[in-house]
Amino acid sequence: AALAAGLERAADAAATLDLVERAANAALATPAPVVGGTSAELARRRGVGHHPTLGSVGFGPTIRAFAAALARHVRELREELAPLVQRAAGLAAGGAGDKAGAPTLLELRAAVRSVAARARVLDSLAAAALPARLATGFNAGGETSNTGGGFDSPAVNAARCLTALHRACAAHQTTSSGDGFVASLRLLCSAAQPYLSALHRWLDRGEVGSSDAACGGGELFVCAGPEEGVAAIGTEAHWEGGFVLRRNPADGSATCPEFLARHVD
Repeated sequence: AALAAGLERAADAAATLDLVERAANAALATPAPVVGGTSAELARRRGVGHHPTLGSVGFGPTIRAFAAALARHVRELREELAPLVQRAAGLAAGGAGDKAGAPTLLELRAAVRSVAARARVLDSLAAAALPARLATGFNAGGETSNTGGGFDSPAVNAARCLTALHRACAAHQTTSSGDGFVASLRLLCSAAQPYLSALHRWLDRGEVGSSDAACGGGELFVCAGPEEGVAAIGTEAHWEGGFVLRRNPADGSATCPEFLARHVD
C-alpha cells in the first residue's frame, strides 16, 4: 500500500511536469513578433489600435529563452523520476552501480518528494512568467489577454517574465527554499540573456529596432525615436533624439523589468 501511494505521488509529479511542458511548447510554437510595415498595417494584423512605443506583437527572445529553459528543466526531472518509477514498478533492475530491484520505501518517498517539490516550483514559475493563456499549455487563441488578438507586445511580455522570475528568486531566498531558489535563479539567468544582450548592444552601438534576437526582438525598454538615423551614432544628438522610452499607455511607466525601473526613469 505504501509503495502504491509512492507511485501515485510520482504520477502526480509527472502530470505536473506534463502541464509545464505543454506551456513551454506552446510558447515556443507561438509566432515570433510581427514587425515592419506601417502602424495601420500592424493595427490591422492585431485587430486593435497600434501604440507606437509598445512595439510589435508576439513572443520575443526572452519568452522563448525562458520556455526553452523550462523545457530543459522538465526533461531533467523526468530523467530523474523515470528510473525510480521503473524500479518501483518492477520494470527494470537498474543499471550498473544502481541498487537492484525495487527501491526502499524511504528511498522512494524522499526521491518523489524532491521531484514533486521541484515540479511544483516549475509550475508556479510558468504560471507567473508566461502569458496567462500559455500557463496551462494552450496556444495561439487569445483566451486571456489584455490586448486584442490575444497578444501583448514583446516588451510587455519580457518585462513581466523577468520581473516574475526576479521576484521568485527573492521570495525563495527569503524563505530559504533551496530547490525554489536554484530553479528560479537558473531560469532567470537563461531568460535574461537575450534581454541583456540587446541592452548591451544598444549601450555599446546605439542599435535598436530590429526584430531579430540580436537586437532584442522589440523587447527592450527603448525603441527608435523620430530622429533615429538622422545624427551620427555616438553623438549627443543621436542619443537625445534617436530613441524614446516604451511606456505603458495606462500609467506612463516604463515598460521594463521591475529591477531596472529605477535606472530607466
